[in-house]
Amino acid sequence: MLAELWLNSSNAYNASIANTPTTTPDAEFNPTGINYDSRLTGYSIGDFLKSPTFFNTSAAWAANGGAKASVDNTFFLFTGTTYLNAGGNTFQTEHDDGFELAVTGAYSDSSFKTPFDYKQPGPTAPVLSTYTVYAPTAGLYSFTLSYGEVDGPPAVLTYAINGAPVGNTAVPEPGSLLLLGQGAVALIGLAWRSRRRFLTAAA
Repeated sequence: MLAELWLNSSNAYNASIANTPTTTPDAEFNPTGINYDSRLTGYSIGDFLKSPTFFNTSAAWAANGGAKASVDNTFFLFTGTTYLNAGGNTFQTEHDDGFELAVTGAYSDSSFKTPFDYKQPGPTAPVLSTYTVYAPTAGLYSFTLSYGEVDGPPAVLTYAINGAPVGNTAVPEPGSLLLLGQGAVALIGLAWRSRRRFLTAAA
Protein backbone atom coordinates (compact mmCIF):
# COMPACT_ATOMS: atom_id res chain seq x y z
CA MET A 1 0.00 0.00 0.00
CA LEU A 2 1.22 3.50 -0.80
CA ALA A 3 0.21 6.60 1.15
CA GLU A 4 0.85 10.21 0.22
CA LEU A 5 0.28 13.31 2.34
CA TRP A 6 0.05 17.04 1.79
CA LEU A 7 0.75 19.45 4.68
CA ASN A 8 -1.24 22.64 5.35
CA SER A 9 -3.73 21.77 2.65
CA SER A 10 -7.10 23.52 2.36
CA ASN A 11 -8.22 20.44 0.39
CA ALA A 12 -8.40 18.56 3.70
CA TYR A 13 -11.73 20.29 4.43
CA ASN A 14 -13.25 18.40 1.50
CA ALA A 15 -11.36 15.11 1.64
CA SER A 16 -12.83 13.61 -1.50
CA ILE A 17 -10.72 11.68 -3.98
CA ALA A 18 -11.54 14.24 -6.68
CA ASN A 19 -10.18 16.97 -4.40
CA THR A 20 -6.74 15.37 -4.06
CA PRO A 21 -4.11 18.14 -4.38
CA THR A 22 -2.51 18.35 -7.81
CA THR A 23 0.88 19.33 -6.38
CA THR A 24 3.63 16.86 -5.48
CA PRO A 25 2.97 15.34 -2.04
CA ASP A 26 5.09 16.48 0.88
CA ALA A 27 5.86 12.90 1.93
CA GLU A 28 5.08 9.28 1.09
CA PHE A 29 5.11 6.13 3.22
CA ASN A 30 4.09 2.47 3.07
CA PRO A 31 1.46 1.74 5.75
CA THR A 32 1.24 -1.70 7.33
CA GLY A 33 -2.42 -1.13 8.21
CA ILE A 34 -5.05 1.58 8.59
CA ASN A 35 -5.46 1.93 12.35
CA TYR A 36 -4.73 5.50 13.42
CA ASP A 37 -6.04 7.35 16.47
CA SER A 38 -4.31 10.43 17.88
CA ARG A 39 -6.19 9.94 21.18
CA LEU A 40 -3.99 6.90 21.75
CA THR A 41 -0.73 8.03 20.16
CA GLY A 42 -0.41 11.79 19.66
CA TYR A 43 -1.24 14.62 17.27
CA SER A 44 2.06 14.96 15.43
CA ILE A 45 2.21 13.32 12.00
CA GLY A 46 4.79 10.79 13.17
CA ASP A 47 2.87 9.86 16.32
CA PHE A 48 -0.49 9.66 14.55
CA LEU A 49 0.90 7.40 11.81
CA LYS A 50 2.91 5.26 14.30
CA SER A 51 6.34 6.30 13.03
CA PRO A 52 6.52 4.90 9.49
CA THR A 53 9.53 5.50 7.23
CA PHE A 54 8.83 8.59 5.13
CA PHE A 55 10.38 9.04 1.68
CA ASN A 56 10.23 11.45 -1.27
CA THR A 57 9.89 14.28 1.22
CA SER A 58 9.60 17.92 0.11
CA ALA A 59 11.28 21.12 1.24
CA ALA A 60 8.01 22.05 2.98
CA TRP A 61 8.18 18.78 4.91
CA ALA A 62 11.55 19.75 6.37
CA ALA A 63 10.53 23.39 6.91
CA ASN A 64 7.47 22.35 8.92
CA GLY A 65 9.36 19.96 11.17
CA GLY A 66 8.86 16.71 9.28
CA ALA A 67 7.26 13.94 11.32
CA LYS A 68 7.06 16.30 14.30
CA ALA A 69 4.68 18.62 12.45
CA SER A 70 1.03 18.76 13.51
CA VAL A 71 -1.32 16.51 11.55
CA ASP A 72 -3.87 19.36 11.44
CA ASN A 73 -4.86 20.44 7.90
CA THR A 74 -3.27 17.40 6.28
CA PHE A 75 -4.70 15.57 3.25
CA PHE A 76 -3.91 11.86 2.82
CA LEU A 77 -4.32 9.51 -0.14
CA PHE A 78 -3.96 5.73 0.25
CA THR A 79 -3.88 3.28 -2.67
CA GLY A 80 -3.57 -0.48 -2.50
CA THR A 81 -5.42 -3.79 -2.79
CA THR A 82 -7.87 -5.52 -0.49
CA TYR A 83 -9.35 -9.02 -0.52
CA LEU A 84 -13.15 -9.21 -0.61
CA ASN A 85 -15.40 -12.20 -0.10
CA ALA A 86 -17.97 -12.82 -2.82
CA GLY A 87 -21.17 -10.98 -1.92
CA GLY A 88 -21.46 -8.46 0.90
CA ASN A 89 -18.49 -7.35 3.00
CA THR A 90 -19.22 -5.22 6.07
CA PHE A 91 -16.86 -2.27 6.61
CA GLN A 92 -16.76 -0.12 9.75
CA THR A 93 -14.74 3.07 9.64
CA GLU A 94 -14.23 5.40 12.58
CA HIS A 95 -13.12 8.75 11.25
CA ASP A 96 -12.38 12.33 12.25
CA ASP A 97 -12.46 14.04 9.87
CA GLY A 98 -13.72 13.17 6.37
CA PHE A 99 -12.89 10.34 3.99
CA GLU A 100 -13.87 8.69 0.71
CA LEU A 101 -13.32 5.05 -0.25
CA ALA A 102 -13.61 3.76 -3.82
CA VAL A 103 -13.08 0.08 -4.68
CA THR A 104 -12.59 -0.76 -8.34
CA GLY A 105 -14.77 -3.64 -9.52
CA ALA A 106 -16.88 -3.69 -6.33
CA TYR A 107 -20.42 -2.39 -5.89
CA SER A 108 -22.67 -0.57 -3.43
CA ASP A 109 -25.61 -2.91 -4.04
CA SER A 110 -26.21 -6.64 -4.18
CA SER A 111 -27.43 -6.39 -7.78
CA PHE A 112 -23.92 -5.22 -8.79
CA LYS A 113 -25.19 -2.15 -10.64
CA THR A 114 -23.69 0.79 -8.73
CA PRO A 115 -19.87 0.98 -8.57
CA PHE A 116 -18.71 1.24 -4.96
CA ASP A 117 -17.79 4.75 -3.82
CA TYR A 118 -18.55 5.75 -0.22
CA LYS A 119 -18.20 9.44 0.65
CA GLN A 120 -18.13 11.27 3.98
CA PRO A 121 -15.64 13.96 2.94
CA GLY A 122 -16.46 16.83 5.30
CA PRO A 123 -15.26 17.68 8.82
CA THR A 124 -16.85 15.72 11.65
CA ALA A 125 -16.33 14.72 15.25
CA PRO A 126 -15.23 11.09 15.72
CA VAL A 127 -18.01 9.01 14.16
CA LEU A 128 -18.42 5.37 13.17
CA SER A 129 -19.62 4.74 9.61
CA THR A 130 -20.86 1.26 8.69
CA TYR A 131 -21.40 0.26 5.06
CA THR A 132 -21.35 -2.78 2.79
CA VAL A 133 -19.04 -3.47 -0.14
CA TYR A 134 -20.40 -6.06 -2.60
CA ALA A 135 -17.95 -8.12 -4.67
CA PRO A 136 -19.08 -10.25 -7.63
CA THR A 137 -16.34 -12.80 -6.92
CA ALA A 138 -13.85 -13.39 -4.11
CA GLY A 139 -10.42 -11.91 -4.76
CA LEU A 140 -8.19 -8.87 -4.61
CA TYR A 141 -9.64 -5.46 -5.47
CA SER A 142 -7.84 -2.15 -5.93
CA PHE A 143 -8.92 0.67 -3.65
CA THR A 144 -8.35 4.40 -3.28
CA LEU A 145 -8.91 6.07 0.08
CA SER A 146 -8.74 9.81 0.73
CA TYR A 147 -8.73 11.28 4.24
CA GLY A 148 -8.46 14.77 5.68
CA GLU A 149 -7.75 16.02 9.20
CA VAL A 150 -8.79 19.58 10.09
CA ASP A 151 -9.89 21.79 13.00
CA GLY A 152 -7.61 20.32 15.64
CA PRO A 153 -7.52 17.03 17.57
CA PRO A 154 -8.44 14.30 17.56
CA ALA A 155 -7.43 12.69 14.28
CA VAL A 156 -8.98 9.24 13.75
CA LEU A 157 -8.98 6.74 10.89
CA THR A 158 -9.56 3.07 11.79
CA TYR A 159 -11.10 0.10 9.97
CA ALA A 160 -12.84 -3.17 10.74
CA ILE A 161 -13.79 -5.55 7.92
CA ASN A 162 -16.36 -8.31 8.38
CA GLY A 163 -16.33 -7.72 12.15
CA ALA A 164 -12.59 -8.04 12.69
CA PRO A 165 -10.21 -5.17 13.46
CA VAL A 166 -7.59 -4.32 10.88
CA GLY A 167 -4.40 -2.57 11.88
CA ASN A 168 -0.66 -2.80 12.17
CA THR A 169 -0.70 -3.82 15.84
CA ALA A 170 -3.81 -5.99 15.90
CA VAL A 171 -3.68 -9.75 16.32
CA PRO A 172 -6.01 -10.95 13.53
CA GLU A 173 -9.19 -12.73 14.55
CA PRO A 174 -10.31 -15.69 12.40
CA GLY A 175 -12.42 -13.25 10.39
CA SER A 176 -9.45 -11.30 9.06
CA LEU A 177 -5.83 -11.77 8.13
CA LEU A 178 -3.41 -8.97 7.29
CA LEU A 179 -0.86 -9.94 4.65
CA LEU A 180 2.08 -7.65 4.08
CA GLY A 181 3.85 -7.42 0.74
CA GLN A 182 6.54 -5.28 -0.82
CA GLY A 183 4.84 -1.89 -0.97
CA ALA A 184 1.31 -3.36 -0.76
CA VAL A 185 -1.19 -4.62 1.78
CA ALA A 186 -3.86 -7.26 1.18
CA LEU A 187 -6.65 -7.58 3.70
CA ILE A 188 -7.81 -11.21 3.57
CA GLY A 189 -11.33 -11.87 4.80
CA LEU A 190 -12.26 -15.38 6.00
CA ALA A 191 -15.37 -16.81 7.66
CA TRP A 192 -16.22 -15.05 10.91
CA ARG A 193 -16.08 -17.62 13.71
CA SER A 194 -16.93 -15.49 16.72
CA ARG A 195 -19.90 -13.39 17.72
CA ARG A 196 -17.69 -10.71 19.17
CA ARG A 197 -17.69 -7.45 17.26
CA PHE A 198 -14.62 -5.22 17.16
CA LEU A 199 -15.03 -1.61 16.10
CA THR A 200 -11.39 -0.56 16.25
CA ALA A 201 -8.04 -2.14 17.01
CA ALA A 202 -6.07 -1.09 20.06
CA ALA A 203 -2.99 0.92 19.24
